Amino acid sequence: DQTRINAFAEATEDRQWIHLDPDRAARESPFKTTVAHGFLIVSLAPMLFEQMLKIEEVRFMVNRGFDQLRLREPVPCGSRIRMRGTLRDLRPLRNESKRAVFHIIFEIEGISRPAAQGDFVVLYYARERKSPTNLRK
Repeated sequence: DQTRINAFAEATEDRQWIHLDPDRAARESPFKTTVAHGFLIVSLAPMLFEQMLKIEEVRFMVNRGFDQLRLREPVPCGSRIRMRGTLRDLRPLRNESKRAVFHIIFEIEGISRPAAQGDFVVLYYARERKSPTNLRK
């Protein structure tokens, strides 16, 4: 919604009128409304991942970014979006941690072309395991 778009514009200092001025967008934009920043859509990936899958035995995760990220279609203000993802690669790291690569696609309801897509790289750090010397007798 426009409130979220405005907040993102302030946080990133990207205050282009196509995102912030609904009246001007209605007159001058080919979309006839404001559109969300592409990076706003992509920044929703961690939150949407929490809704999509449950990862257990993880102490914390680190977003390493995107490979092959493409912003393909503008997202008009008020649109409903969803994200789908497919695990592309999972590799072990030290200490039982993992590096995962998910191919993700952001879809806009009612529009056939995706808003964005790319490979989302995440590091999952395993919970520390208690060694037998730390256990009470």
